[in-house]
Amino acid sequence: ELGDMDDTWMDWPRPSQDEIPDSTFESRRKTILQKLLEKFNDYSLRDEDN
Repeated sequence: ELGDMDDTWMDWPRPSQDEIPDSTFESRRKTILQKLLEKFNDYSLRDEDN
């Protein structure tokens, strides 16, 4: 059964190092977090205004 698990894991689609450099992934994640924070702050400010 463990062998089957290994095969499944090997078949799992995942980006290669060449496709997505770590720096690009990190910066993209930071940008997404930044946007989420801004949205969250907007909602908070809106609630306070009402």
